[in-house]
Amino acid sequence: MTSNLDAGERSAISLAFETGLGLLIEEKEGRQIASRIGLSFSGIAGQIARAHRLNVICRTEALSLYAGLYRSHRIHLELYLRLVEDLDKPW
Repeated sequence: MTSNLDAGERSAISLAFETGLGLLIEEKEGRQIASRIGLSFSGIAGQIARAHRLNVICRTEALSLYAGLYRSHRIHLELYLRLVEDLDKPW
């Protein structure tokens, strides 16, 4: 696996591949590699959405976490708006 990923990201991808477990990864290149080799993956925003769907966190907490991701430039405006809209959809 030749890429610009650091050793930790490469190790996480390798472990997910070897174990068949899902991968929590944010970096675009890491997601592309995971997709190419057939791994399931999610980012932090996806885990917040899942926690909300499972009633682990409330809507207010999910909104606060999404806002923090947006303010810290971890997600772009379009994704932020879609995530907020999705909070009100039934699962």
